[in-house]
Amino acid sequence: MQPVDTRALVSLITGLAAFMFSMIPESWLHLTTLPLGIGALWTGVAVLREGRPGMGISVAGIVLGTIALCTWIMIRL
Repeated sequence: MQPVDTRALVSLITGLAAFMFSMIPESWLHLTTLPLGIGALWTGVAVLREGRPGMGISVAGIVLGTIALCTWIMIRL
């Protein structure tokens, strides 16, 4: 079994955190949604482009980060 790329785990963790923080717009943590979501997308796409182990985990991070960013944009508009 090959070890998973660390960036894939970072993508999943930051995507999940961004998603959770996007659901509480009355908190100051909602402001961290934007950098966490962008970080999830950035690290996840890097893993996919290189074809490293953990591509499924990075896809989950990308999806969660995208949902969080869309939610953040919709709440801010």
